[in-house]
Amino acid sequence: MCFGTGNSLHNTFSERISRSKVYKIVSQMLTMMVSLFLTIMLVSVTAMPLVRISAGAMAASLQTFNVQSFGAIPNGQTDDTSAIRAAISAAAAAGGGTVYFPPGTYMVDCILNGTNVGSNITLKGNGNAIIKLKPQSSKPLAEQFGIMVLEGPSKAFTNFTIDGLIFDGNKAMQSQKPIDSGLREKKYYALFRVWKNPALGVAVDHITITNSVFRNSIAAGIEFEGVDYTTLDNVQILNNGYFTTLSNGKLQGQADGIYITGSNVVLSHVTARDNADTDITFEGMESWGTAQITNCVISGNSEAGLAIANNPYQITMGRTAAHDVTVDNCNIQMANRDLTVYNRGTRALLIEDYTYGVGALPKNIEIKNSYIGSNDWAGISSKGNGIWVHNNTFEGSIVSDIILAGGSNQTVQSNDLWNSTKGIEKVTSASMTGINLETNSFVDVKTTCVNLAQIISAYSGC
Repeated sequence: MCFGTGNSLHNTFSERISRSKVYKIVSQMLTMMVSLFLTIMLVSVTAMPLVRISAGAMAASLQTFNVQSFGAIPNGQTDDTSAIRAAISAAAAAGGGTVYFPPGTYMVDCILNGTNVGSNITLKGNGNAIIKLKPQSSKPLAEQFGIMVLEGPSKAFTNFTIDGLIFDGNKAMQSQKPIDSGLREKKYYALFRVWKNPALGVAVDHITITNSVFRNSIAAGIEFEGVDYTTLDNVQILNNGYFTTLSNGKLQGQADGIYITGSNVVLSHVTARDNADTDITFEGMESWGTAQITNCVISGNSEAGLAIANNPYQITMGRTAAHDVTVDNCNIQMANRDLTVYNRGTRALLIEDYTYGVGALPKNIEIKNSYIGSNDWAGISSKGNGIWVHNNTFEGSIVSDIILAGGSNQTVQSNDLWNSTKGIEKVTSASMTGINLETNSFVDVKTTCVNLAQIISAYSGC
C-alpha cells in the first residue's frame, strides 16, 4: 500500500471538511428555495377562482357519437331519422357529447324533440353535411316543417351547440303550408324551433350555432321563444318562408328567417337573405337582458330586413318589449319590389309596436356604423323610446330614409343621406317628444325634412 506524507493527509482531510460544509450549505439553500417555491404556488392556487366542471361538460368533451355508427347512410335517399335520433339519444344518456355527421346528405323527419332532448350536446359537421327534410305531405300538419322542434321540453335543454352543418327544408317538395289550416304563419314552425314553457321551470338556454346554414324552409329558418343566452356566429339564413295571395291579388310573405325572443342574444356575422317575411325579427325580452347584432348582412326580396319590436303574446308570457339592443356595422339592402305584384314594399329596419298601443314600446336601441340602402319604402322606421341612430349611411330609399313614427327621446346624428325621395320624415299623426337632430348631411335628396316643424322649432340641416 502506498501512503502520502503526513502533510498531504492533513490537507486531504481539511479539503474533505470544507467540501462537507459546502454541501451542507448548498443543501440548506436548495431546501429553502423549494419551500419558497411551494409556498408561492400554494398562494397562487389559493388566489385563483374556483372553476367547476360539470360531469356533463366533461362527458361532452370526451365522447363522440358518429351517426353512421348508428346506421345513418348519407346518400340523399335513405331515411336517416331513426339513426340520428339514436345518436342524439346516446349523447343525452351519456350526459353530453358530440354527435358527428360525416359528409353527405341525410334525409330526415324530425331528429330532435322531447323524447331525446339533453344538455351539453354538440351537433358537428365539417361544412359539407346536409340534413334535409323529407317530403312531408303524408304527415299530419302539426308534425311538419321542422327538423328540430322542442315545444316546451320537460327536461333541461342547455349548452346545446351546432357547428358546421347545413339544414335544408326541401321547400320545393313540401305540398302543404302552415297557414293552409289556419295555423299561425310565423310561429310553431321552423327548421329549428325551441319554445320554453316558463310554467315548467326547467333550464332552456345557452344555444350556440356557428358556421352553419338554414335554408329552403317552407316555414321559418330558426325560432327561439324564451331562450336566453343565444349566440349565432357565421350563420346563413336563406330563402325561408313562402308567399300567399291576398284578396287583392297581391303576394304577402309568411314566416321569418330568424325569430327570437330572449335575453342576452348575440348575432354576429349573420347573413339573412330572401326570407319571405322578415329576415330577422327580435321581440320580447326579460327585463335584465341585452342584445348585440353586429357585422350582419341582410338583403334580397324580404318584406323587412331587421325588426326590433314588442309582441302581445310575449307580454302574456311575462316578457317586455325589446330593449338595450345594439346594431353595429351591418349592411342592409333590400330589393325594390314591383308593388303591382307585392302587397307592400321593403323596409330595411323596423323599430315597431306590434301591440298597437297595448304594451310598452321598444327602448334603448342604438343603430350605428351601418349601410342601409335600396329600399322601396323606408331605410329605418322608428317607433320607440330612447333611440339613437348615428354614423350610418342611407341611400336610395324610394319613400324616406328615416321615418319617425312615434315615441320619445330619439336622436338622429351624423348620418349621411344619399339619393332618396325624402330624408327624415315624421309621421303626421305621431305624437313625439325629445327629438334631437344633429349634423346629418343630405346629398341628392329631393326633400330633406318632412313634418319636422311639428316637433322641432329649428333645425339647420333642413
